[in-house]
Amino acid sequence: MNNTDHCSPNRARLIAGVVVAALLLLVGLYLVGTTPYINDDGFIHARIARNLADAGYAYFNLDSPANASSSPLFTLILAGLFTLFGAQLWVVQLWNALMVVSLAVLLWRRFPGTAPLRCAIALLAVLSVLPAAADLMETPTAILLFVAGVLSIEKHGQGALGLLTLAAFTRPECGAALLIALLWQSRSPGGSWGSVVLPPLIVAAMMLGWLYLHFGAVIPQSIIAKSIVYEISPRVFWEHVYLALFGDEDRSIVAACILIAVIGVLALKWRELPRAMFWLLGGSVIITVFSYRIKSVLFFPWYAPLVSVPLLLLLGMLASRCGRSRAIAAICIVASLPFTIPTFMEIDDVLRGRSDSMAMRWGARVQSYRLLGQSIQRSYPGAVVMMAEIGGFGWEFKGTVLDAVGLATPQALRFHPMKVPEERVAGSIGAIPAGFIEERQPDFVIGYPQFLKSFSRSGDAVAKYCQYDLHVFPRSERARMSGTALWGNRHLFVYVKRSLLGTPLWMTCPWPNQVFGEDTVAALSFDQESKS
Repeated sequence: MNNTDHCSPNRARLIAGVVVAALLLLVGLYLVGTTPYINDDGFIHARIARNLADAGYAYFNLDSPANASSSPLFTLILAGLFTLFGAQLWVVQLWNALMVVSLAVLLWRRFPGTAPLRCAIALLAVLSVLPAAADLMETPTAILLFVAGVLSIEKHGQGALGLLTLAAFTRPECGAALLIALLWQSRSPGGSWGSVVLPPLIVAAMMLGWLYLHFGAVIPQSIIAKSIVYEISPRVFWEHVYLALFGDEDRSIVAACILIAVIGVLALKWRELPRAMFWLLGGSVIITVFSYRIKSVLFFPWYAPLVSVPLLLLLGMLASRCGRSRAIAAICIVASLPFTIPTFMEIDDVLRGRSDSMAMRWGARVQSYRLLGQSIQRSYPGAVVMMAEIGGFGWEFKGTVLDAVGLATPQALRFHPMKVPEERVAGSIGAIPAGFIEERQPDFVIGYPQFLKSFSRSGDAVAKYCQYDLHVFPRSERARMSGTALWGNRHLFVYVKRSLLGTPLWMTCPWPNQVFGEDTVAALSFDQESKS
């Protein structure tokens, strides 16, 4: 063993202080800088939690008892926080920041190995989960519980399976690690099935009981809907996985070389790891990815830490057992770069005041949804709105938002899956069915052209609405971008029922000219259209 790898207590404390200070600064800069670019899905959890805190029901729409969240524990946590501090987005941001910092502290204090290795693992884990934290997602909470459970197993601590059970009710993918840990510990010498199963069983019984009493079912509606709506080929699926993990196709060669090096290191040194850790971490990654593939659903960027963090722990534990070599620690850092480079690039965008990264463009489009939600809430709070992306709009608009994809509105699934290419451009598009619009007759239908292909070809249904075209991005964001299109679109379509208004929409909702630009507003007012 190389004694030079050890730090004196004073030096270790100094390193810890510097790392914690830098980490707090990094987390603060990133979360504050990306506040305008929160992605759409995070608002879904926030609205459900707000409804639970205010009305006692964990529904997206209070008149529709559907379990739209795949994270019941996170929903309960947010509802509790909203009850204490009010339903404000900063509450979710502060919670996620706490989860990120707690993850770093946990890895620094309990991960095996030298101080430099612990610093590297903590920093890389933080970079992996920061984007999901900025999007208000449950992933940082799930990862913290997952890592705490894994490290507890590694150190033969108590409560490990209980922590993994909580992680599984925060992100269902963590159930793979729980299953592997249950099987392993039940077969270990001296372990009895009762003592192994009892702690997770108590936690699971409490959560499943609440789900059944509240919703009458335990399987989240979001999981059911995604398995029905999406029809994607293996090639498209693996492309989404790759982009979720690495963020940019331009880094494909570098990423491939690094991954080959990682596979080579693991192939040579995997026997250095306890078999429990190897199967627990490696198995959870394999089961997570292939469960998405089997169900043919999309793998979004906020799921990436569920793959990258277990691989990071696997590499770190390998490094800690290879003579505590700094060279191996360096390999661990380099091997993790493909997963963390996107975060570095987004931090650079934030500090330079740019919004050109794809993640920030996704968030900028949600600003348009939120502005629409604020305006319609102010002028038409009793309206019924149908969309394919319901999060940001639904956070601002308190009324009924019909989810055309079926995550929050199960009735929509009767019209899915939609045909390709007759009704939607691709199986990976969660489009709006024309039949569902005709059945529910919403006051507003909002979406991009690829979401509305079926509706645009339905002459009778379209005739009942006036179409308005708004820029995809607000004017303030377009000034900071090199291009003003998203997914090939420059416009967001807003269809409004002709019978809804007796006065022009823009007289009661003054935002289009001011926020989106005059060139995006249709020439005719609703008053003129309804009289024609």
